[in-house]
Amino acid sequence: MDEMRTAGVILAALELAPAEPSDVTAILLSAVDRSVLLGRDEDGELDLPHSAAREVSPLARYLADHIDQGRVEHWTKVVDRGASEGHYRPLPVTDPRYPDRLRQVWDAPPLLFCSLRERDLQTQSAPSYGRSWPYLRHGIDAGPSLAIVGSRETSDQVIGSTEIVASDLASSGVAIVSGLAAGVDSAAHRGALAAGGYTVGVMGTGIDMVFPESNRDLAAEIRRVGTLVSQFAPPAPRTRTSFLLRNHVIAALSEASLIMDGDERSGSRYEVEQALAYGRPVFAWGPTLGHRLWVKDLVQAGAIWIVESAAEVGEHLALSRREGRT
Repeated sequence: MDEMRTAGVILAALELAPAEPSDVTAILLSAVDRSVLLGRDEDGELDLPHSAAREVSPLARYLADHIDQGRVEHWTKVVDRGASEGHYRPLPVTDPRYPDRLRQVWDAPPLLFCSLRERDLQTQSAPSYGRSWPYLRHGIDAGPSLAIVGSRETSDQVIGSTEIVASDLASSGVAIVSGLAAGVDSAAHRGALAAGGYTVGVMGTGIDMVFPESNRDLAAEIRRVGTLVSQFAPPAPRTRTSFLLRNHVIAALSEASLIMDGDERSGSRYEVEQALAYGRPVFAWGPTLGHRLWVKDLVQAGAIWIVESAAEVGEHLALSRREGRT
């Protein structure tokens, strides 16, 4: 089954799945379940050995028996059109180019959509893409990576500090991951781009929708030299929960997370909890957060570290790598 139809099957299965998208991920990572879901031909027929049939999970059987082939065809055409126009490519969790760090978490999305860099578009043509695509796995898994997140509405001082930290770390080879939102996220991306570094913009919408619209130029620049990533089907709009789900991917793609600012009930705090749940180090920016009670409590518990410079972050990342914590 080619990658466009695979993506079509996954998207149709997600419409039918009764619970979490990660349940579909589990099916795809099981050889037997995967063969049940993806092994059917275009007429819906399945050739599965009798011995293997007994190992099929109830959910895999349910999805395979009830999946709407019309929806499979619909999504296959949508994805193929987007890929043909050079907007994005689908990346199933079964693809060896799917980032290892993300695949290892328990709630990894079954399917990502990733942008193509300008240089990739110049050297590859649809539908015959080279092995180098997509760059995401190389950019993330080949070296250190750091999530930088914070408030959409923040001070000029925090914006300036974020740009400096992101630029300093990106210039030393750290991939900068953030959420393409206004405020701290945008500053993190700008800092990485200014240093000629690699940055990943994880979106809370479909990959062909940019929010906020004021970040269209920034998204275009990330698409040119970095990577835009979405776990949502194109052209999905934003929702209240889509940005929280996006935070899971930001935390999982990164070796560690740096929180520049945020209140106790903010998305930044949610990012902290998610990164800690994945066993990833978390740093809080001292000049902004050092006095916050929720940050002090986490520091006293030994859960996070206060940092005040890019150099400190770099030292922590290097130590974590040596100790095998990332």
